[in-house]
Amino acid sequence: MSESTTTETDSTAASTESTSTEEAKTAETATDSGKDWQAEAEKWKTFARKHEDAAKANADKAKRFDEFEESQKTEQQKLADDRDKAKAEVASTAAELARVRAAVKHGLTEDDLDLLGTHGTPEEIDARAEKLAARIKAADAAKPRPDFGGGDRGGDVTSSGADALNGQIDEATKAGNFQLAIALKQQRSALLAEKKKS
Repeated sequence: MSESTTTETDSTAASTESTSTEEAKTAETATDSGKDWQAEAEKWKTFARKHEDAAKANADKAKRFDEFEESQKTEQQKLADDRDKAKAEVASTAAELARVRAAVKHGLTEDDLDLLGTHGTPEEIDARAEKLAARIKAADAAKPRPDFGGGDRGGDVTSSGADALNGQIDEATKAGNFQLAIALKQQRSALLAEKKKS
């Protein structure tokens, strides 16, 4: 191993010597050729300034391009946000429509809409509305009907009731009691009006 390390060191030293020799030859050749190094330096400075100006111009263009891309990205993001918002509104409206249709179909009130929920397909909402309507009907059927204690309200008003008043009106007229006859006629008119309503 020591032999290979020594060989590597010798080759590195040899290459360093050859590089130094080449640099020296290049320097001698440049000196011998009589070049004006000051003019050469100015030429390279001019090239450097030219490339620097071009780089600055490109940097400004690149910056404007980046700003344009950012503005386009923002517009695209706005459009994507608007699209997502519209999709959410459509879904919400569809769920509300399904709830209202189910409520109308099964005879539910506006207060019952909250009990149906907004999640699920229209068929699922309809099934919940059907179950809710069945529960409400069962609860109503189980309730006892209130008795308000009104007592006997008499029979239906028929033409026989009006006929009885006609007889009383005739008797009151024959007897000369016109006030009673007028009161009985008003009562008969009210009974006939009620009969027409029903």
